[in-house]
Amino acid sequence: MPTIIENRRNLHQIPEIELTTQKTAQYIENVLDLYDCTIDHPIPNSVTAFFDNKKEKTIVFRSDMDALPMEENTDLEFKSTNGCMHACGHDGHMAMVLEIAKYAKESDYNVLLLFQPGEEKPGGAKPIIDTQFFKQFNIAAIYGTHIYPELEKGKVYTRPNEMMAGGCEFEILVKGKASHAAQP
Repeated sequence: MPTIIENRRNLHQIPEIELTTQKTAQYIENVLDLYDCTIDHPIPNSVTAFFDNKKEKTIVFRSDMDALPMEENTDLEFKSTNGCMHACGHDGHMAMVLEIAKYAKESDYNVLLLFQPGEEKPGGAKPIIDTQFFKQFNIAAIYGTHIYPELEKGKVYTRPNEMMAGGCEFEILVKGKASHAAQP
């Protein structure tokens, strides 16, 4: 079984953008094939792994999968060379959730691992939610993984409800007379 470091470095080398995460999804699925779980794809290029521990409730661990369309300028032996980059740590998020697969059968809950494309753009959570995929599980909690270097190493931080804000794009159309902010 690959280690968390191997998974992160392997995923770091194959960054893909938006909802076009075919190589990433295949890599994740290949790793998950090592475990006793049911693999599914609620939307194209997403991956879920359900560990049925015969419990009443399910907990979900979610990772984003996509990268950004920017060139990586590092000297890392495992750097990306395809014009995209995991600049936001999504490679680390995926590696952390893949590591959970090693321990999922020890849980007091059923465990669902969710790998979601399109987090940066165009917003991959909504199409997955719209499929009604989650209705088949009695979900007790959903945990989104995130790397936050400013926090103390070796600790896990959480809180009820939302923890980290997400960004969205929107447009506003203003109709009126032309003016200047200093002299409206």
